[in-house]
Formats: sequence, C-alpha cells, structure tokens
Amino acid sequence: GSSQDPDGLEGLAALTGDLLVAGGFGDPAALVTKEKLAEFTRPWGAGALPRGAVSKEVTLLSFEVPREVFPRYVDEVLAPMLARPAFDAKELDRLRGEYVQALGSSLRLERIEDFGLTALDSLIYQGTSYGHPDQGTLEGLKRLKREDIVSFYKNRYRPEDIVIGLSASDPSFAARVKAAVEALNPAAASSRRE
Repeated sequence: GSSQDPDGLEGLAALTGDLLVAGGFGDPAALVTKEKLAEFTRPWGAGALPRGAVSKEVTLLSFEVPREVFPRYVDEVLAPMLARPAFDAKELDRLRGEYVQALGSSLRLERIEDFGLTALDSLIYQGTSYGHPDQGTLEGLKRLKREDIVSFYKNRYRPEDIVIGLSASDPSFAARVKAAVEALNPAAASSRRE
C-alpha cells in the first residue's frame, strides 16, 4: 500500500499496481498490452478485466470470471501478469499523466471532499508513512522512474506477502491461484531460498 512508498516517491505503490495490470505482460516478443487484455477478456464480461486499487496497507488486484473459464483465466492472464510484467515505459508515462491530472485538477476542483480527507490524513499522520496520499503527490509522481517501479515490485510483490481471496469453493481453483502466486517474481524468490 501507499504506506510503503519511500519519501519523495509518493505514488509508487499506486502506479506499480496499475502498471501490473495496464503495463503489459508476458513474452516481450508477443506482449499482452492493455488493449489485447481488454479484447481477450471481453467475452467473459466487464469484471474479467483485472483492476487494481491501492490503500494505505494493501494493493488489491481483483477480477470476476465465469466458473468455466477460471482455469484458463489463471493460466493465460493472472499467472503471466504476476510473473512477467513488462512495466511498459509508455504506459508509465500515460498513467503518471492521468494521476497528475487527477491530483492537479479533478481532486481539488471536483472531488473536494476527497481532497479534504487526503489533507486531514496528511495532517494526522504527518511524519509517518501513513501520511502518504494513496495516489501520491505531484512531486513524487514526477520523480518516479521505471526502475523505481521494477524495484518496488521485486521487493514488495512476494508470494509470502500475498493473501488470496476466492468466492468459489472448488479446491482446484485455490490450488491453481496459489501456484500462480508462488511463481511470482521467481528471481527474488530464488534469492530468498538460498
């Protein structure tokens, strides 16, 4: 969550979560872009397109798919998205621009209540990492580089730190998601086992 953002890089957790979904994944020669992902998941309903949301403590990735396509979805979307994210630099620039726009105008002018709550949080938690706004700060977002995203992902997205929640009771579904999560970030996982 945003409490893990380093000072000066506020917005890192939020952008990492969004880039995990929208920044492409899989084989670099046949990258699954956000457009390809939307096209691929469209037949399974709007909920099949993965979504990310950040709060102080966690980054939540969620999706909804019909039971009959769940195994295929995990194998072809969830597993490669988690294990082989591309964190495309163009998508980073696009998302950063959207965040800056939201912070610079819509939060202050259209969502005044959210702006006030963010200011109150910053005041209450001043001097702690909980004072970091969930969507970051203008200065933090502007400083972020792709290398920061990759490093945050390698250090924070670890199998032992992930909690899985499923609405299906089929044990094979849980086993399939658990296997996808255990394959997450293999380089960091292998270095921890040595």
